[in-house]
Amino acid sequence: MSRRLLAPIRVLLFMPWTFLAGGMAGVARNLIFWDRCLGTKAAAWWTSLWGRGGVWLLGCKFKVVGPRPAPGSFVASNHTTWADILVLGGASPALFIAKAEIAGWPIFGFLARNGSTLFVDRNRMRDTARLREELRWYLENDITVNIFAEGGAGCGEQIRKYRAPLFETPSALNVPCVPAVIKYSDKQAWWPEDQGLRNNVRLFASLPNLSVEVRFGEPVTDISNRKELAAELQHRCAELYRD
Repeated sequence: MSRRLLAPIRVLLFMPWTFLAGGMAGVARNLIFWDRCLGTKAAAWWTSLWGRGGVWLLGCKFKVVGPRPAPGSFVASNHTTWADILVLGGASPALFIAKAEIAGWPIFGFLARNGSTLFVDRNRMRDTARLREELRWYLENDITVNIFAEGGAGCGEQIRKYRAPLFETPSALNVPCVPAVIKYSDKQAWWPEDQGLRNNVRLFASLPNLSVEVRFGEPVTDISNRKELAAELQHRCAELYRD
């Protein structure tokens, strides 16, 4: 089948799968309303299942290398495309920290809201402070949290500087902070700034023999300074990315 025909078929299969998994994540979270911790973990499990299934439906081969994060870890990863959400989430159940505007995205916003994503307006210091306290509760209750530490999707030629403000809570709690990198076999999978989401989803689904690898490194502990912690994780991710 030609790439022109295959891409829309894959996207059409991906959309109902997203609504199904997102709906189940919301149901799981809300039905277990008497136990916030258990409900959140159930939602994270459904989000992870969505990620694994979504990668497969879009025709991408998926591989995880290294020890998966322990419960209650803070996972810092690079970010090159919207599909990183599927890939990193599919590698291990976790919540995501995401910029506030994603809540309004079509399809992905629905799943993010139902999957208990932690939204933050990075332009408001007060909102960052609020998220730190919310993040503390999740980490103290052994719920793993993922963050794309570069602050947004960008070119995948190298690991960009990690933003330190949201590293304050994991550094204070001394939880395992895990370096992670996502690496695609084809640079066309990256998301250029001038390309809309819809067009990139279609392009992603049309790429032949696309594969992606998630690499987890050994966790970092005992760094109590947020800037030092961010710098150390950035350094370790850069090493993982080069290998």
